[in-house]
Amino acid sequence: MAGLYEGIEEAAFKPVPGGYIFQSRNPWFFGPSHRYRVNEIEKAQIADCIRETLRRIKRFVFIMMVVIPLALVAGIFWLAAQGMATVGPVLLYTLALFVPYYAAIHIYSTRRLRPLIAGLPRTTERITISEGSRSFASTASTKLLTVMIAGPALGFVANAMILIGAALDGRPIHHLPTLLFGITASLLATGYFAFLMAVRIRQKRKAA
Repeated sequence: MAGLYEGIEEAAFKPVPGGYIFQSRNPWFFGPSHRYRVNEIEKAQIADCIRETLRRIKRFVFIMMVVIPLALVAGIFWLAAQGMATVGPVLLYTLALFVPYYAAIHIYSTRRLRPLIAGLPRTTERITISEGSRSFASTASTKLLTVMIAGPALGFVANAMILIGAALDGRPIHHLPTLLFGITASLLATGYFAFLMAVRIRQKRKAA
């Protein structure tokens, strides 16, 4: 998996006359992003910090890529055995797994970045969702986009197979709201990352 995150730090920057816009997530996790004007030297320092942070958390991320799905499946089976596998409990359990994971990465990343951005001038200029998506598609590795497509795609297939199997066997479909929620969420995520992959392929063809 070497090079999985290679290049994605560039998606946080937008070239503008006289330098770059650097867009950083809100340090309080929720709320609007913070945006700064940076020059070439400041951009290089920030990009190096982001790359080093990604290298440091890589092992933790890979471990959680195994632990969280296993815990999620086990937890849903337990909820089903207790007759509690409805949208509410499943959603709360999923959040209980993912929120601490993302919060830990966010806190660690922002703390490492804080000394570099503390004195930088803020700006109202921003990187739009469209610009950010195109930039991410052009800088993310093909391996990373493939992983991002495969994860929700597997979730979609698993939920769809449960739904189809129950329908073909003539069995009552228990916990239908939970299944429909999983199918919809995984389908939307798969579609978005597949779109990014298509953008990347189109950009490479134009550059060739």
